[in-house]
Amino acid sequence: KRQRAGPEAATEATVTLQESFDLAGKLAIAERRQAYQERRVEELKAQLREEEGQLQAWQKERERVSRDVEVMRASEWSPAWSELPTALWERIAGQLDEEKALFSFAMTCRRFRAMQKRVLESRGKETMRSKVSAGPYEPPNWKVPEAYTYDDVSADWCEWAYAEAEREEGQKT
Repeated sequence: KRQRAGPEAATEATVTLQESFDLAGKLAIAERRQAYQERRVEELKAQLREEEGQLQAWQKERERVSRDVEVMRASEWSPAWSELPTALWERIAGQLDEEKALFSFAMTCRRFRAMQKRVLESRGKETMRSKVSAGPYEPPNWKVPEAYTYDDVSADWCEWAYAEAEREEGQKT
């Protein structure tokens, strides 16, 4: 500051000294605030890292649960048919039309074939016969030529025909 001589100089120096103390106090307060703010920023950064880790864990858990829900939904739409009791399947088979549906039912698996035989026995029949068409379908009508149509084919014959076809396919590969 300015230097003056005389009694005014002392007053001015005192004010200057007082201003210096005020400035030093303000500086100390500002430095403490800055240190507090820096500590707070570090605390918040640590908290953010912790919460980001927790968020990632939650996201992984959500993805796992979503996959589980998808599996559950898929299983709801495709029931475990094999778990249904045989008596129920036999009642279903007993309601099927002999010429069309029961034949298809029997060709599904060995269990259903055995049920079909029991149903036929209960109806007083030994075997079931059906009309089978085989061979390449020809455009434009996509009808099977008469040369490939077989009348009165038994389920046993169909099983044999499928076995032969699989055997021939196995020999080709």
